[in-house]
Amino acid sequence: MCSPKLSKAVAVEDYCPLFNSSPAETSVILGSCHGIFLIGIYNPSRKPRDLHADSSVFMELYLWNPSTKEYRTLPAETLTKFSKDQKRYYYEDVYGFGYDPTNDDYKVIRIVCNYDITSKGYKTNCHVSEVHLYSLRANTCRMIDIPYFIHSPFQHKNNLVLGTFFNGAIHWFGNHILATTDEFPWRIVSFDIAKEECKEIPQPDFDKSSLASIDLGVLEGCFCMYLNYYHFSSDYLDIIMMKS
Repeated sequence: MCSPKLSKAVAVEDYCPLFNSSPAETSVILGSCHGIFLIGIYNPSRKPRDLHADSSVFMELYLWNPSTKEYRTLPAETLTKFSKDQKRYYYEDVYGFGYDPTNDDYKVIRIVCNYDITSKGYKTNCHVSEVHLYSLRANTCRMIDIPYFIHSPFQHKNNLVLGTFFNGAIHWFGNHILATTDEFPWRIVSFDIAKEECKEIPQPDFDKSSLASIDLGVLEGCFCMYLNYYHFSSDYLDIIMMKS
């Protein structure tokens, strides 16, 4: 497959964004596509969970191909910086990575969502502060607008929300900026990599009682929803496979 090239790297045994003394504490895989990984390297002066600070969560972001021993360092615009705004100190850092077959390009999307906090400590009133889209072919990053709040229905590790790439689009949970709250406000939002447009896709019916967590994924070539339930001191997992 002909594709945009990463800059040539040194041998993997000499350098790799994941190879360090404590990879679980200092780095995280934010996405993968066609054997290329999007990797975030945490700022060493920050704790991974400490998002309330005026500095970057990640020191650097890489696109890395371990097979060809190549990598590309992403521009500074893809590094999320958080302010010390006392009214909005809960943040979610949203990432997505996928391949654009129309333009033969790999793209990274990064969305910063912040929330007001109630007196009881609950997050409310989601605000999208900025959305950046990076093109590997052009090696540029630009801001775009999307009419959706992208977020996690449940708390994710390190406040990171990672998209699922399937059939030319990145998928998250979210809701339209003009949507009114209902019983289950989260919708599956699909971002078309080539058209750079968002839309909602039909969501299957499922039991919402005792739901502990919900995630998206790909299993056996099908787009899936993973539903984790907690019921009478026991956990069980339902997988809904969407074939169309």
